[in-house]
Amino acid sequence: PYYTSIQYVILPQGSDIATKTVDGVTYNVTDSSGNTTTCTGQIRFFTDQELMVKVNGEIVERDDTAVVRMNDIDLYVNSAGEPYKIMWKSGIKTAAQVKINAQTLTSYTDKAQSYKPEFTETGYYTLVITTQAQDTYRIILYVES
Repeated sequence: PYYTSIQYVILPQGSDIATKTVDGVTYNVTDSSGNTTTCTGQIRFFTDQELMVKVNGEIVERDDTAVVRMNDIDLYVNSAGEPYKIMWKSGIKTAAQVKINAQTLTSYTDKAQSYKPEFTETGYYTLVITTQAQDTYRIILYVES
C-alpha cells in the first residue's frame, strides 16, 4: 500500500512491543468548509535505545531521502550513548562507497547532538552514520538552493 503519513512514537527503555511498525492506520479529516479526505498511514515505534536521526526536526529512517535547503540543515543524531561517526559524499552512494575518500562530519562521539553540514553545491549527498558496533545508517539528502 501507499502511505501518505508516517508517525513516530518513542517508547521508554524496557518497553516490549510485538512489532515496531503498525500499518494501515486510517485518518479521516474534514475542514471547516466540509471537504473530507482520507489517508492511510503507519506508526513506527522506536525504543530510546535505538539510533535516532532527525533532519530539520523530522525523524528519518535508514535509506530515507530528505529535501533540504542549502546552509539550512540541522542533522540531529542520538545514539543512546553508543559511539558513532558521520561521513558523507556527494551523489547517491551505497554505504560501502562512502567509506572510501569520504568527508568526515564527526569522528567517533557518543554525544546526542546537532550538526550543521554545509554543502557548496545543490544536488544529492549521501550521509552514513556508523556506530561502534558497526550498525550502518545511510540517508540521502537532496540539497536545493
